[in-house]
Amino acid sequence: LLLVLFIAVVTASILYFLREEAVSSLTHDKKVMGVALNLAWLLALVHVFDAAQYVCSSILRVFLDNKSAAIGYLLGHYCIGVSSCFILFSLLDLRELRSVWVSCLIGLIVCSFVQFFLCRKNCGFLVG
Repeated sequence: LLLVLFIAVVTASILYFLREEAVSSLTHDKKVMGVALNLAWLLALVHVFDAAQYVCSSILRVFLDNKSAAIGYLLGHYCIGVSSCFILFSLLDLRELRSVWVSCLIGLIVCSFVQFFLCRKNCGFLVG
């Protein structure tokens, strides 16, 4: 898990620091480039937490604990992520693309922490 997190942090750092080159290689529209450059820090965070969540859910599935992996997905993505998306869209009136990414990031962070603690509880010798 630590190796995967290290690789994810290095990759996310490269993506963040080379964001202008990456975006300019994909589009030449100034509006799209502005939006993409504003969302680059969210992309880096999503990359790190997605890697952690993927490894933890894979460890849980290897030990035939699919129920715990499903609980992590349910709590993180659906209970927290989708509900925070509705809150950010309707109550706070943040009708922009950033609110969707922030709510997805919140759900992903919750999901990765829930699955990490379930991995630590069920198969602690692999995680730490």
